[in-house]
Amino acid sequence: MSDQEDDAPAALNARGGSRPRVGRVPTRDDERGGKRKWRRTEFPSADDPGWARCTVKSHEDFPRHIYCLFFLLCIQFRWLLTRGTLARALVTSTELAIDDAKEAAWMDMYDPDRDTLEDILYRRLQDLWAPLTDSMKVFNENGGAQPLCAQKVWEALLTAFPLDHKCMQTALLARELARMMRWDGDSKRAINFISPRSPNFTAPEQKCVDRQRHSGGVPGFDVYTDQKCGKCSPGSLIR
Repeated sequence: MSDQEDDAPAALNARGGSRPRVGRVPTRDDERGGKRKWRRTEFPSADDPGWARCTVKSHEDFPRHIYCLFFLLCIQFRWLLTRGTLARALVTSTELAIDDAKEAAWMDMYDPDRDTLEDILYRRLQDLWAPLTDSMKVFNENGGAQPLCAQKVWEALLTAFPLDHKCMQTALLARELARMMRWDGDSKRAINFISPRSPNFTAPEQKCVDRQRHSGGVPGFDVYTDQKCGKCSPGSLIR
């Protein structure tokens, strides 16, 4: 071995250099093309109470289901539900442009994790639709072991349970009307309540506490009015 070969490592160390690594094993960052790993914590947690409001028990729950999902996923992940042909009709053209830009930005950063994101949303949808037996066929035909599984099953749900179905719209309207007409008062008098500002308003009748003692033997004493009594204080009248 020559003196130059002996001095080569020392010269490299003096310059702060090192020999190139031959046959280096590629790291995970190299396999991902330098993209950052997506964290599951960025997606709404399964413990979020908002998921419970998205449960589907009947066809007429579908509109509320969509509204609650959009509210829960917010603008950050709403694009997951606006990719298919029918799904794109759920939002306006302006909102759709925003969702397209959000998807492109997310894919630029987390392209290798798209399957993970789709799988998470697929499982959440499966749990939310579990109470509706008719939806089992849709999930069986669109399993979670395929690419873009959440996007495909969402489009299939929109096809199987159309939002413009007449029976669904009729049932939904009947439900809302029943809710509006449902009695939630605490007394019978409130049923016929008229606003005090109305010209037809009459003050509620008041009953004398002690008819016998306060009547004083006056003929025609009316037990339901206090004008003739005059002896009952306002606090002692039964309203």
